[in-house]
Amino acid sequence: MPGFGDGRTRDELGRSYYPNPADAARELQYPADYAHLASKLRRQAPLVMSRMSDEGVYVVCSNDACIRPEWQRRAPFRQIELAAGHSPMLERPLELADLLHDIA
Repeated sequence: MPGFGDGRTRDELGRSYYPNPADAARELQYPADYAHLASKLRRQAPLVMSRMSDEGVYVVCSNDACIRPEWQRRAPFRQIELAAGHSPMLERPLELADLLHDIA
């Protein structure tokens, strides 16, 4: 989405994070009231595709404004769709937990 990542910075290990909780909530699509929970999540490390297993499952977030769902659907894994934005673990935690439980 236009402007995505403008409020983000990287630490010395290359992991991204948002110093401003309001920027994080807006860009990562979760309720601003959950910023205290989001601050407990690990910083996002760069993704290395070669480390991913072809036996994985990809949760396509159909309302994601950060990573277009059309791109997500090209992932080479079994896919499950969830009507959520970029941060389903904060936006729709019970639905995400149910999905993960069902595939475990």
